[in-house]
Amino acid sequence: MEEIEKLELDRKANIVDEDGFTLVTRRTRRNTNRTEDGASVTAARYEDVKNLKPKKKELQDFYRFQMKEKKRNELAELRRKFEEDKKRIADLKSSRRFKPY
Repeated sequence: MEEIEKLELDRKANIVDEDGFTLVTRRTRRNTNRTEDGASVTAARYEDVKNLKPKKKELQDFYRFQMKEKKRNELAELRRKFEEDKKRIADLKSSRRFKPY
């Protein structure tokens, strides 16, 4: 059974005409290679590879004034949080009872 399939694959792979030339036939699949055991190895399609690549991210702050504005806003937020933390710590210190021992 396997021998018959192997002979058929060899016959299809090497068609020789009456002049002794190997007849080249067109295949329906492109980029297909046959291994020794008869399995076909096909290259990946461009559409599949294109979907695997990560998409480029869009820049949020492209212009210089946008970058400066973003930094200014982040710094203002950091200062606001620092002031809140200072106030919270001062409240905790004032509410604490004095325990000498």
